[in-house]
Amino acid sequence: MRIALLAAAGLLLAAAPAAADIDERPDNLEDCLREAQGVTMEVDFCWSDELERIGPRLEAAYDKAMSIAEEGQRAGLEQSQKDFLAYRESFCSAKGGFLGSGHNEYYARCMIRLTRERAEALEGFDSP
Repeated sequence: MRIALLAAAGLLLAAAPAAADIDERPDNLEDCLREAQGVTMEVDFCWSDELERIGPRLEAAYDKAMSIAEEGQRAGLEQSQKDFLAYRESFCSAKGGFLGSGHNEYYARCMIRLTRERAEALEGFDSP
């Protein structure tokens, strides 16, 4: 799963030359976007940073769900995670492909939204 998140972030980073290091940008999306002042390259880095920040939440939620899943649930949970990662990548790439220069931002927004939704679903794995 980490490889998929790193690959997604790498796609965003590859789209723009190196800018300020992540340590030099605000650690929340809203402040980062405000400081980017609409500069496309900086905005892309803000989205990429956010995607990197939410990855650990998804990983932790998946790990916890796997730890509480019963033996008969683990294979299904593992397959659903693989399916989710493939769906997220293909859906966000396809949908963003129609936006031309807005592709990076849409792709990142889509990846972030779906990642958050999946993390929430996994965080509630033990709830009815």
